Parts: sequence; C-alpha cells; structure tokens
Amino acid sequence: MRLDISKIKGNLNSQMDVNFDVMLEENDDIEIDFIGPVHVNAVITNTEDGYDIDGSMDVSLDAICYRCLKLFRYHEVIELHDNLNNYEEESGEKVFFNGGNQVYLDGLIRTDLLLSLPSRYLCDETCRGICPDCGADLNVGDCTCNNEPIDPRLEVLKKFLKQ
Repeated sequence: MRLDISKIKGNLNSQMDVNFDVMLEENDDIEIDFIGPVHVNAVITNTEDGYDIDGSMDVSLDAICYRCLKLFRYHEVIELHDNLNNYEEESGEKVFFNGGNQVYLDGLIRTDLLLSLPSRYLCDETCRGICPDCGADLNVGDCTCNNEPIDPRLEVLKKFLKQ
C-alpha cells in the first residue's frame, strides 16, 4: 500500500490518519493461512526522528492448535509501533518513494505482524490436548489408557509383564 505523506512532510509533529487493508501473499518461508486482508488503522506522525507509525493491525487466520491439533479460527488485534526511517535502514527495504512524498508500508506491516504472532497457537487456554499414548482428544473426554507414571528406570520391566 502506497500512501501519500506530502501533507505532513514539511510540518514537524503533524499527523495523518491512515486506514487501509493489506493483502499478505503466501510465502514459502511461513505456513500461515490468512483469512482475508489485514486491516490497519494507524496514525503517521512527522517527528524529529523521522516518521512514526502507531496504531493496530486486525488479523484473522486459520491455525492448528498446538495441543489438540484441531483447526480453528484465530483472531487478534495487534499493536503497531514503528519508525519508518529506522525500518528502512535496518531492513534494507525501500519505504520512501517519489522524493519522500509516498511511503510503501506492505513490508513493514508484514514484518511487524509476523514478529507479533505467536509461535504456537492454542484453540483455548484450557485445551487439554491429546493423549500421548492413544491419541484421544482429552477435551471430549478422558481416555482409557493406563496413565500411571512409571519410573523410567523400571520401564524395561514393563515388557516382561506383557509376556
């Protein structure tokens, strides 16, 4: 998304409200199934350090629960706080175009979003997961496995009981 920032370019501490959607393309590096575009609602401020962007990103995606392995819809509103000049210097990705009158924010939004998403998704904080022995979904009910803990030093003796 290219935005025209010429209105705030010469005026220190001037602000510009931005409200737009960014469609993130699928990438071989990540396996995230976004549901529609990421909605960005932010304010760009001309500061002494460059241009600050502050706001939020509204994202929905299909995720797999880390504990029970069920597919579920994950929705989060993620805060966005960054400096466009610093991002351009650190990432090496061009942000400013047309003599500094336009900014291209897709790369910045993508980077901030991916760094803010959890590495593991849970369908519910109370998800009990699956039984490590039989694979039964413990959210539905208890399994019939013998889940008594065995001293690892004596586990070899368990084979003799089966004979």
